[in-house]
Amino acid sequence: SNDNQSQRPTQPVSVESNLSDSSAGSMHSANTRSTLRSGSRRAMRRFQNFRKQCRQLLEPTNKTIAAMWVQRIVFIFILVSSVSFVLESFPVYYERSLNDSRLVQPWWWIEAVCVFFFTIELFVRYISTPSLSSLFKDPFNLIDLVAVIPFWIDLA
Repeated sequence: SNDNQSQRPTQPVSVESNLSDSSAGSMHSANTRSTLRSGSRRAMRRFQNFRKQCRQLLEPTNKTIAAMWVQRIVFIFILVSSVSFVLESFPVYYERSLNDSRLVQPWWWIEAVCVFFFTIELFVRYISTPSLSSLFKDPFNLIDLVAVIPFWIDLA
């Protein structure tokens, strides 16, 4: 590569060409900043649209097909979590689970999957809420938060 540079003819560089190059560089820099700003604005608009769509999906009054499916899935997870909690307390299952380690207990895995789902749902509600004060004023959100925290504390 040094041979190619030495074979190129050297051209005298004038002060005017240096000035025009630097102004072009600053124009390029300004264009880059403008592009970055418009890119970040576009990303922010996309994120705001995502938040709005999530809020609509989780809104219980929304009667769209997608929102109704989300509500059904949440209900199924609540049902599975509740039934497994009750079944785990039966002596037949309880005695067997005492002998197993936590990693092979089916009740622990069912609870882990359900709590993971509930945590994701709570997180999506958190990022899609217009204001955090309204999120925590709703008693159901507080109940959801209190319901998942013991699992994560126990896991730690």
